[in-house]
Amino acid sequence: MSVGLQALIGNTFTNGNREQLDASVFEGKDFVGLFFCDWSPGCRKVMKKLIDVYKGNPQLAVLMATRSRDEQEFWSGLLDVPWVAIPHSAHEHISFLANRFHVENFSTPTLILLDKKGNVLNNGKNALSGRTANEPDEAPEAPPPPPPKHKFPSGHPDATQLQALEWELWLQVKSHLTTPDLVLWCDSDTLRRYLMATAFDTQLATQRLLQTASWRMAFQPQNIPPQLVQAQLQHGKIYSAGQDKRGRTLMYVRLRLDTEDNATPVQKVQLLCFLLENALWEMKKAGHSSLIWLGGCAGFPMS
Repeated sequence: MSVGLQALIGNTFTNGNREQLDASVFEGKDFVGLFFCDWSPGCRKVMKKLIDVYKGNPQLAVLMATRSRDEQEFWSGLLDVPWVAIPHSAHEHISFLANRFHVENFSTPTLILLDKKGNVLNNGKNALSGRTANEPDEAPEAPPPPPPKHKFPSGHPDATQLQALEWELWLQVKSHLTTPDLVLWCDSDTLRRYLMATAFDTQLATQRLLQTASWRMAFQPQNIPPQLVQAQLQHGKIYSAGQDKRGRTLMYVRLRLDTEDNATPVQKVQLLCFLLENALWEMKKAGHSSLIWLGGCAGFPMS
């Protein structure tokens, strides 16, 4: 590989097997596709098409630069693709490449083609759309129309119908997700939860999801540090109690201790949000959508 290409893309990569790789993986390739994306439904849809192109072109290598919420999301997503990626921890290098190619929104999948000398082909335009990375896309392809509400034969949409509903919901909310944290939060699992909670009414799901996004912008639950709730955690009034036999996350509340706590209402909300943020990721890792609450009433006045 040429010095110019290596200087641009770096020399530290990985794959779905968590192997540490260097630039030698690109030896013998005529083209390198630098693929900017995240794990939103739109990006995953494009990934499926790009995999077919990749497998049909042995002279094409793909290097993925992605914005992931955490290591777990990064490694889980990487299992679904056959190419290599810049490590999740290389934030500065990913930002450098995004700035170099004017990629502002990782939720809009962007493919920049490079030759083996590191020269940028197609004038730096997004090979997926023919426009520059920061140029607005044309109207997205309309998703399949969702089935009428409450008209699913089994009472619940099948996998194809659910994917169409997720895509429709994503199109409604994506322009309102103005920070990377909100984009990462609004993944496929989140979209599905809001659809299920509203009986698959995408209009109502959009309204509720945007209300939550507005609250998250103001309260920043994902940025609550453990030190802020450490005293309450040590008090033991509420904590994560591992998982039940089905792998579902357990939350245990000792009601008596909550009445004895001197924490302010805001501090109590901060503790609850801190625990729920972590519990949601435990649920995701375990592949569950249910959270079990257990309440210990010993010593709690019932009158």
